[in-house]
Amino acid sequence: MFSSQKIVNDFKDEYSGLSYREIAAMTGIQMTRVFRIFNQQEMRVSEYERFKQLLLQKKTGAARLLELLNQYAIFLSPSFTRRMERYLEREIKIADLTKKGGR
Repeated sequence: MFSSQKIVNDFKDEYSGLSYREIAAMTGIQMTRVFRIFNQQEMRVSEYERFKQLLLQKKTGAARLLELLNQYAIFLSPSFTRRMERYLEREIKIADLTKKGGR
């Protein structure tokens, strides 16, 4: 319940000023269902994923990367997957060190 409410609150912050009708059109969720979700009724997993995806698109450019990784993960070799993991971990570490050094 807590994480779904956090998603709703984050969505309200990022997309403030939208009507229930506009949110329904964005998410593909019925307007009455959007109203209920915004008034603390529990979300279905598919609804949670839709809101989460829209937040990812708004906050970062990583949504496309995540979509591709999810779509093609079964086709990637284990060695390629490990190389990508190491590469991403290294890039994150560099970004963290750069951010800490800039303070």
